[in-house]
Amino acid sequence: MRRFLLGAALAIVLVTAVGCRGRGVTSRDARENAYRANNLGVALLEQFKYDEAAAAFRRGLAIDPSLAIARVNLGLALLYAQDLAGAAREASEAARLLPSTPQPPYMLGLIARAENRDADALRLFLSVQQIDPHDTGTNTNLGQIYLQQRQYTEAVAVLRLAVADEPYNLTAVYNLGLALTRSGRTDEGQRMLERSQALRATGYAVTFGTTYLEQGRYAEAILSTGLEPELVDDSMPDATFTPVTIGSAPRAATGPASPFGRRFSARELTPAGAGALPVSRQARRSARATGGGGKGGGADSADSADATKIVTNETTTTNSDGTLTVTTTYSDGSTAAVIEPNPSPTVSQSPLAPNGAQLATLLNAQEQASQTSPTANC
Repeated sequence: MRRFLLGAALAIVLVTAVGCRGRGVTSRDARENAYRANNLGVALLEQFKYDEAAAAFRRGLAIDPSLAIARVNLGLALLYAQDLAGAAREASEAARLLPSTPQPPYMLGLIARAENRDADALRLFLSVQQIDPHDTGTNTNLGQIYLQQRQYTEAVAVLRLAVADEPYNLTAVYNLGLALTRSGRTDEGQRMLERSQALRATGYAVTFGTTYLEQGRYAEAILSTGLEPELVDDSMPDATFTPVTIGSAPRAATGPASPFGRRFSARELTPAGAGALPVSRQARRSARATGGGGKGGGADSADSADATKIVTNETTTTNSDGTLTVTTTYSDGSTAAVIEPNPSPTVSQSPLAPNGAQLATLLNAQEQASQTSPTANC
Protein backbone atom coordinates (compact mmCIF):
# COMPACT_ATOMS: atom_id res chain seq x y z
CA MET A 1 0.00 0.00 0.00
CA ARG A 2 2.82 2.38 0.89
CA ARG A 3 4.57 1.69 -2.40
CA PHE A 4 1.34 2.44 -4.25
CA LEU A 5 0.98 5.79 -2.47
CA LEU A 6 4.57 6.70 -3.20
CA GLY A 7 4.16 5.76 -6.85
CA ALA A 8 1.07 7.97 -7.03
CA ALA A 9 3.01 10.77 -5.38
CA LEU A 10 5.75 10.46 -8.00
CA ALA A 11 3.15 10.68 -10.75
CA ILE A 12 1.70 13.83 -9.19
CA VAL A 13 5.16 15.35 -9.03
CA LEU A 14 5.71 14.86 -12.75
CA VAL A 15 2.48 16.66 -13.72
CA THR A 16 3.01 20.29 -14.72
CA ALA A 17 1.20 22.75 -12.50
CA VAL A 18 -0.71 24.52 -15.26
CA GLY A 19 -2.96 26.21 -12.75
CA CYS A 20 -0.19 28.65 -11.87
CA ARG A 21 0.14 30.02 -15.38
CA GLY A 22 -1.03 33.52 -16.04
CA ARG A 23 -0.76 34.65 -12.41
CA GLY A 24 1.88 35.27 -9.84
CA VAL A 25 3.13 32.46 -7.61
CA THR A 26 1.48 32.75 -4.18
CA SER A 27 2.82 31.52 -0.86
CA ARG A 28 0.46 28.54 -1.12
CA ASP A 29 1.86 27.73 -4.56
CA ALA A 30 5.41 27.88 -3.24
CA ARG A 31 4.53 25.68 -0.28
CA GLU A 32 2.88 23.15 -2.59
CA ASN A 33 5.94 23.11 -4.85
CA ALA A 34 8.09 22.41 -1.81
CA TYR A 35 5.84 19.50 -0.79
CA ARG A 36 5.96 18.21 -4.37
CA ALA A 37 9.77 18.16 -4.31
CA ASN A 38 9.60 16.37 -0.95
CA ASN A 39 7.36 13.64 -2.36
CA LEU A 40 9.67 13.17 -5.31
CA GLY A 41 12.53 12.68 -2.86
CA VAL A 42 10.50 10.05 -0.96
CA ALA A 43 9.90 8.14 -4.19
CA LEU A 44 13.61 8.24 -5.03
CA LEU A 45 14.47 7.13 -1.51
CA GLU A 46 12.33 4.02 -1.97
CA GLN A 47 14.38 3.24 -5.06
CA PHE A 48 17.52 3.47 -2.87
CA LYS A 49 18.74 6.47 -4.90
CA TYR A 50 19.97 8.28 -1.81
CA ASP A 51 21.96 11.05 -3.50
CA GLU A 52 19.13 11.91 -5.90
CA ALA A 53 16.64 11.84 -3.03
CA ALA A 54 18.83 14.21 -1.02
CA ALA A 55 18.95 16.59 -3.99
CA ALA A 56 15.13 16.58 -4.23
CA PHE A 57 14.78 17.32 -0.50
CA ARG A 58 17.25 20.16 -0.82
CA ARG A 59 15.19 21.65 -3.68
CA GLY A 60 12.14 21.55 -1.46
CA LEU A 61 14.01 23.28 1.35
CA ALA A 62 15.31 25.91 -1.08
CA ILE A 63 11.71 26.77 -1.93
CA ASP A 64 10.57 26.72 1.70
CA PRO A 65 13.27 26.42 4.38
CA SER A 66 10.62 25.92 7.08
CA LEU A 67 9.37 22.63 5.57
CA ALA A 68 10.28 20.44 8.54
CA ILE A 69 9.39 17.06 7.01
CA ALA A 70 11.82 17.71 4.15
CA ARG A 71 14.47 18.35 6.79
CA VAL A 72 13.72 14.98 8.42
CA ASN A 73 13.78 13.21 5.07
CA LEU A 74 17.05 14.86 4.05
CA GLY A 75 18.61 13.55 7.24
CA LEU A 76 17.42 10.02 6.39
CA ALA A 77 18.79 10.24 2.84
CA LEU A 78 22.18 11.35 4.20
CA LEU A 79 22.12 8.62 6.87
CA TYR A 80 21.69 5.87 4.28
CA ALA A 81 24.20 7.56 2.00
CA GLN A 82 26.67 7.08 4.90
CA ASP A 83 27.02 10.84 5.49
CA LEU A 84 26.56 10.53 9.26
CA ALA A 85 27.72 14.07 10.04
CA GLY A 86 25.30 15.61 7.54
CA ALA A 87 22.51 13.35 8.76
CA ALA A 88 23.12 14.39 12.38
CA ARG A 89 23.07 18.07 11.38
CA GLU A 90 19.75 17.77 9.56
CA ALA A 91 18.19 15.58 12.26
CA SER A 92 19.16 18.09 14.96
CA GLU A 93 17.53 20.92 12.99
CA ALA A 94 14.44 18.77 12.46
CA ALA A 95 14.29 18.09 16.21
CA ARG A 96 14.28 21.85 16.81
CA LEU A 97 11.45 22.35 14.30
CA LEU A 98 9.47 19.29 15.46
CA PRO A 99 10.16 18.89 19.20
CA SER A 100 7.32 16.41 19.84
CA THR A 101 7.86 14.24 16.75
CA PRO A 102 9.59 10.85 17.26
CA GLN A 103 11.43 10.74 13.91
CA PRO A 104 14.31 13.18 14.71
CA PRO A 105 15.44 11.58 18.01
CA TYR A 106 14.96 8.10 16.51
CA MET A 107 17.24 9.03 13.61
CA LEU A 108 19.79 10.54 16.00
CA GLY A 109 19.67 7.30 18.00
CA LEU A 110 20.46 5.28 14.86
CA ILE A 111 23.36 7.63 14.10
CA ALA A 112 24.68 7.24 17.67
CA ARG A 113 24.53 3.44 17.37
CA ALA A 114 26.34 3.58 14.02
CA GLU A 115 29.08 5.62 15.74
CA ASN A 116 29.19 3.22 18.75
CA ARG A 117 27.92 5.89 21.16
CA ASP A 118 25.66 3.52 23.09
CA ALA A 119 25.02 5.90 26.00
CA ASP A 120 23.77 8.62 23.65
CA ALA A 121 21.75 6.10 21.69
CA LEU A 122 20.12 4.79 24.88
CA ARG A 123 19.13 8.31 25.94
CA LEU A 124 17.70 9.13 22.52
CA PHE A 125 15.68 5.93 22.19
CA LEU A 126 14.30 6.38 25.71
CA SER A 127 13.07 9.83 24.66
CA VAL A 128 11.30 8.22 21.68
CA GLN A 129 9.77 5.61 24.01
CA GLN A 130 8.25 8.40 26.07
CA ILE A 131 6.47 9.63 22.92
CA ASP A 132 5.44 6.14 21.73
CA PRO A 133 5.84 3.36 24.33
CA HIS A 134 4.72 0.64 21.89
CA ASP A 135 6.97 1.31 18.92
CA THR A 136 8.63 -2.02 18.06
CA GLY A 137 11.68 -0.42 16.47
CA THR A 138 12.39 1.67 19.56
CA ASN A 139 11.96 -1.21 22.02
CA THR A 140 14.06 -3.55 19.89
CA ASN A 141 16.90 -1.02 19.70
CA LEU A 142 16.68 -0.48 23.46
CA GLY A 143 16.76 -4.25 24.04
CA GLN A 144 19.86 -4.66 21.89
CA ILE A 145 21.63 -1.82 23.73
CA TYR A 146 20.71 -3.34 27.11
CA LEU A 147 22.04 -6.70 25.91
CA GLN A 148 25.36 -5.10 24.95
CA GLN A 149 25.49 -3.47 28.40
CA ARG A 150 24.53 -6.81 30.04
CA GLN A 151 21.41 -5.30 31.59
CA TYR A 152 19.37 -8.42 30.91
CA THR A 153 16.37 -7.61 33.11
CA GLU A 154 15.82 -4.31 31.31
CA ALA A 155 16.41 -6.03 27.97
CA VAL A 156 13.78 -8.69 28.70
CA ALA A 157 11.24 -6.04 29.73
CA VAL A 158 11.47 -3.92 26.57
CA LEU A 159 11.80 -6.91 24.23
CA ARG A 160 8.67 -8.52 25.69
CA LEU A 161 6.83 -5.33 24.73
CA ALA A 162 8.23 -5.52 21.20
CA VAL A 163 7.22 -9.17 20.78
CA ALA A 164 3.75 -8.52 22.20
CA ASP A 165 3.21 -5.69 19.71
CA GLU A 166 4.72 -7.54 16.73
CA PRO A 167 4.77 -11.33 17.27
CA TYR A 168 6.04 -11.74 13.70
CA ASN A 169 9.15 -9.57 14.25
CA LEU A 170 12.04 -12.02 13.99
CA THR A 171 14.63 -9.59 15.35
CA ALA A 172 12.60 -8.90 18.50
CA VAL A 173 11.84 -12.60 19.12
CA TYR A 174 15.46 -13.67 18.66
CA ASN A 175 16.87 -10.96 20.93
CA LEU A 176 14.26 -11.80 23.58
CA GLY A 177 15.45 -15.42 23.45
CA LEU A 178 19.03 -14.27 23.95
CA ALA A 179 18.08 -11.98 26.86
CA LEU A 180 16.10 -14.75 28.60
CA THR A 181 18.90 -17.27 28.16
CA ARG A 182 21.57 -14.91 29.47
CA SER A 183 19.38 -13.89 32.42
CA GLY A 184 19.21 -17.52 33.57
CA ARG A 185 15.76 -18.44 32.23
CA THR A 186 17.17 -21.03 29.89
CA ASP A 187 14.02 -23.04 29.14
CA GLU A 188 11.93 -20.01 28.21
CA GLY A 189 14.83 -18.57 26.28
CA GLN A 190 15.26 -21.81 24.34
CA ARG A 191 11.58 -21.85 23.40
CA MET A 192 11.85 -18.27 22.16
CA LEU A 193 14.92 -19.09 20.09
CA GLU A 194 13.09 -22.06 18.53
CA ARG A 195 10.22 -19.74 17.77
CA SER A 196 12.60 -17.37 15.99
CA GLN A 197 13.85 -20.28 13.86
CA ALA A 198 10.26 -21.14 12.92
CA LEU A 199 9.59 -17.52 11.99
CA ARG A 200 12.69 -17.48 9.82
CA ALA A 201 11.17 -20.23 7.66
CA THR A 202 7.99 -18.24 7.00
CA GLY A 203 7.51 -15.61 4.34
CA TYR A 204 6.05 -12.92 6.58
CA ALA A 205 8.66 -12.43 9.33
CA VAL A 206 10.05 -8.90 9.77
CA THR A 207 13.80 -8.58 10.20
CA PHE A 208 15.56 -5.34 11.07
CA GLY A 209 18.66 -4.49 9.03
CA THR A 210 20.80 -1.49 8.12
CA THR A 211 19.21 -0.34 4.85
CA TYR A 212 16.24 1.91 4.19
CA LEU A 213 12.82 0.49 5.24
CA GLU A 214 14.58 -2.07 7.52
CA GLN A 215 15.06 0.00 10.69
CA GLY A 216 11.56 0.69 11.92
CA ARG A 217 8.75 2.97 10.91
CA TYR A 218 10.33 6.09 12.43
CA ALA A 219 13.25 5.60 10.05
CA GLU A 220 10.94 5.95 7.04
CA ALA A 221 10.50 9.19 5.12
CA ILE A 222 7.43 11.35 5.73
CA LEU A 223 5.15 11.74 2.71
CA SER A 224 2.94 14.77 2.07
CA THR A 225 -0.72 13.78 1.62
CA GLY A 226 -1.90 17.12 0.24
CA LEU A 227 -4.19 17.53 3.27
CA GLU A 228 -1.80 19.73 5.21
CA PRO A 229 -3.72 22.78 6.53
CA GLU A 230 -1.58 25.25 4.61
CA LEU A 231 -2.40 23.46 1.34
CA VAL A 232 -6.16 23.22 1.78
CA ASP A 233 -8.16 26.08 0.27
CA ASP A 234 -11.22 26.41 2.51
CA SER A 235 -12.66 29.45 0.71
CA MET A 236 -16.13 29.18 -0.80
CA PRO A 237 -15.92 28.38 -4.52
CA ASP A 238 -17.79 30.70 -6.90
CA ALA A 239 -19.72 27.80 -8.47
CA THR A 240 -23.45 28.19 -9.16
CA PHE A 241 -26.14 25.70 -10.08
CA THR A 242 -28.80 26.46 -12.71
CA PRO A 243 -31.80 24.16 -13.32
CA VAL A 244 -31.97 22.94 -16.92
CA THR A 245 -34.77 20.96 -18.55
CA ILE A 246 -33.22 17.88 -20.13
CA GLY A 247 -36.31 16.37 -21.74
CA SER A 248 -40.04 16.82 -22.43
CA ALA A 249 -42.91 14.97 -20.82
CA PRO A 250 -43.90 11.70 -22.53
CA ARG A 251 -46.84 11.89 -24.93
CA ALA A 252 -50.09 10.27 -23.92
CA ALA A 253 -51.11 7.09 -25.72
CA THR A 254 -53.24 7.86 -28.81
CA GLY A 255 -54.77 4.46 -29.54
CA PRO A 256 -57.92 2.88 -28.07
CA ALA A 257 -57.73 0.58 -25.11
CA SER A 258 -56.78 -3.01 -25.84
CA PRO A 259 -59.78 -5.38 -26.15
CA PHE A 260 -57.98 -7.99 -24.09
CA GLY A 261 -59.16 -8.14 -20.49
CA ARG A 262 -62.43 -6.23 -21.06
CA ARG A 263 -66.03 -7.50 -21.08
CA PHE A 264 -68.09 -7.68 -24.28
CA SER A 265 -71.86 -7.70 -24.80
CA ALA A 266 -73.58 -10.42 -26.77
CA ARG A 267 -74.01 -8.07 -29.78
CA GLU A 268 -70.28 -7.29 -29.82
CA LEU A 269 -69.55 -11.00 -30.02
CA THR A 270 -71.24 -11.28 -33.43
CA PRO A 271 -69.18 -10.79 -36.62
CA ALA A 272 -70.90 -7.46 -37.29
CA GLY A 273 -70.32 -6.23 -33.76
CA ALA A 274 -66.70 -7.34 -33.78
CA GLY A 275 -66.10 -5.31 -36.94
CA ALA A 276 -67.20 -2.19 -35.09
CA LEU A 277 -64.49 -2.56 -32.40
CA PRO A 278 -62.10 0.44 -32.27
CA VAL A 279 -58.93 0.10 -34.31
CA SER A 280 -55.74 1.87 -33.21
CA ARG A 281 -54.39 4.78 -35.25
CA GLN A 282 -51.19 2.79 -35.77
CA ALA A 283 -53.22 0.03 -37.41
CA ARG A 284 -54.96 2.59 -39.65
CA ARG A 285 -51.60 4.05 -40.72
CA SER A 286 -50.32 0.53 -41.44
CA ALA A 287 -53.42 -0.17 -43.53
CA ARG A 288 -52.92 3.00 -45.58
CA ALA A 289 -49.25 2.22 -46.00
CA THR A 290 -50.20 -1.12 -47.60
CA GLY A 291 -52.67 0.54 -49.97
CA GLY A 292 -55.90 0.40 -47.98
CA GLY A 293 -56.38 4.14 -47.30
CA GLY A 294 -59.86 5.37 -46.34
CA LYS A 295 -62.10 7.92 -47.94
CA GLY A 296 -61.15 11.52 -47.76
CA GLY A 297 -57.62 12.03 -49.05
CA GLY A 298 -56.86 14.37 -46.16
CA ALA A 299 -56.50 11.54 -43.66
CA ASP A 300 -52.70 11.40 -43.83
CA SER A 301 -52.41 15.15 -43.61
CA ALA A 302 -54.78 15.19 -40.68
CA ASP A 303 -52.66 12.60 -38.88
CA SER A 304 -49.50 14.61 -39.45
CA ALA A 305 -51.22 17.84 -38.43
CA ASP A 306 -52.47 16.43 -35.13
CA ALA A 307 -49.33 14.37 -34.38
CA THR A 308 -48.23 16.83 -31.73
CA LYS A 309 -51.64 17.03 -30.01
CA ILE A 310 -52.76 14.89 -27.09
CA VAL A 311 -55.72 12.62 -27.82
CA THR A 312 -58.33 12.61 -25.09
CA ASN A 313 -60.97 10.39 -26.73
CA GLU A 314 -61.52 8.35 -29.87
CA THR A 315 -64.89 6.87 -30.98
CA THR A 316 -65.79 4.63 -33.91
CA THR A 317 -69.24 4.40 -35.59
CA THR A 318 -70.39 2.10 -38.40
CA ASN A 319 -71.85 3.82 -41.46
CA SER A 320 -74.72 2.43 -43.58
CA ASP A 321 -72.31 1.44 -46.33
CA GLY A 322 -70.23 -0.64 -43.92
CA THR A 323 -67.38 1.83 -43.52
CA LEU A 324 -66.22 3.18 -40.17
CA THR A 325 -66.08 6.80 -39.04
CA VAL A 326 -63.29 7.33 -36.49
CA THR A 327 -63.75 10.59 -34.53
CA THR A 328 -60.75 11.80 -32.50
CA THR A 329 -61.06 14.46 -29.77
CA TYR A 330 -57.95 16.38 -28.68
CA SER A 331 -57.01 18.17 -25.49
CA ASP A 332 -57.56 21.60 -27.09
CA GLY A 333 -61.22 20.76 -27.82
CA SER A 334 -60.78 20.22 -31.55
CA THR A 335 -61.97 17.06 -33.29
CA ALA A 336 -61.07 15.21 -36.47
CA ALA A 337 -63.07 12.53 -38.30
CA VAL A 338 -61.65 9.93 -40.66
CA ILE A 339 -63.64 7.42 -42.74
CA GLU A 340 -61.97 4.02 -42.70
CA PRO A 341 -62.89 0.74 -44.49
CA ASN A 342 -64.43 -1.94 -42.32
CA PRO A 343 -61.78 -4.58 -41.49
CA SER A 344 -62.40 -7.67 -43.63
CA PRO A 345 -62.73 -11.04 -41.89
CA THR A 346 -60.52 -12.53 -44.59
CA VAL A 347 -57.48 -10.34 -43.90
CA SER A 348 -54.60 -12.59 -42.88
CA GLN A 349 -53.09 -11.66 -39.56
CA SER A 350 -50.66 -13.18 -37.13
CA PRO A 351 -52.16 -15.82 -34.83
CA LEU A 352 -50.91 -13.74 -31.96
CA ALA A 353 -52.89 -10.66 -33.17
CA PRO A 354 -56.41 -11.85 -34.37
CA ASN A 355 -58.66 -9.44 -36.28
CA GLY A 356 -62.16 -8.49 -35.13
CA ALA A 357 -63.98 -11.35 -36.86
CA GLN A 358 -61.56 -13.98 -35.59
CA LEU A 359 -61.83 -12.58 -32.08
CA ALA A 360 -65.61 -12.61 -32.29
CA THR A 361 -65.65 -16.21 -33.49
CA LEU A 362 -63.42 -17.34 -30.64
CA LEU A 363 -65.40 -15.47 -28.02
CA ASN A 364 -68.73 -16.63 -29.43
CA ALA A 365 -67.56 -20.23 -29.22
CA GLN A 366 -66.52 -19.65 -25.65
CA GLU A 367 -69.90 -18.17 -24.80
CA GLN A 368 -71.77 -21.10 -26.36
CA ALA A 369 -69.60 -23.55 -24.44
CA SER A 370 -70.20 -21.91 -21.09
CA GLN A 371 -74.00 -21.19 -21.50
CA THR A 372 -73.83 -19.45 -18.19
CA SER A 373 -74.07 -15.74 -18.96
CA PRO A 374 -74.99 -13.35 -21.81
CA THR A 375 -71.53 -11.85 -21.31
CA ALA A 376 -68.07 -13.38 -21.48
CA ASN A 377 -64.57 -12.52 -20.42
CA CYS A 378 -61.75 -12.15 -22.97
